[in-house]
Amino acid sequence: MRLDKWIWAVRLVKTRTQATNACKLGQVSVNGQITTKAAKIIKVGDRITVKYQKQAKDYEVVGFINKQTSADKVAQYFIDHTEYETPEIFSAAPQKERIEKKHYRKDQGRPVKKDRRRMDDFFESF
Repeated sequence: MRLDKWIWAVRLVKTRTQATNACKLGQVSVNGQITTKAAKIIKVGDRITVKYQKQAKDYEVVGFINKQTSADKVAQYFIDHTEYETPEIFSAAPQKERIEKKHYRKDQGRPVKKDRRRMDDFFESF
């Protein structure tokens, strides 16, 4: 099966043109060798690496599919071998404590008169 057609069919990219362009730009490698040919024939057991948004995703071909189907059915045609790294934001580093503002309406811009009165009442209680 053609490399670009498989990449498109298993939903790694949205369109077949994007799959072809990814191959032409050298963003796809088969078994560790970068290929610029979208028409390269792949077989079961090949390891395909696709560079996407500063990350390389590694897949093993398990089967072939000729057209796009639902994401649930597509998952049986490849094995994802990508090693995902946890972003630094989610690391165990202590995060700053946030002061919760109960009397301020979020996503509403500046406080309205009613909010201002509630805030004044709240601060007078101290």
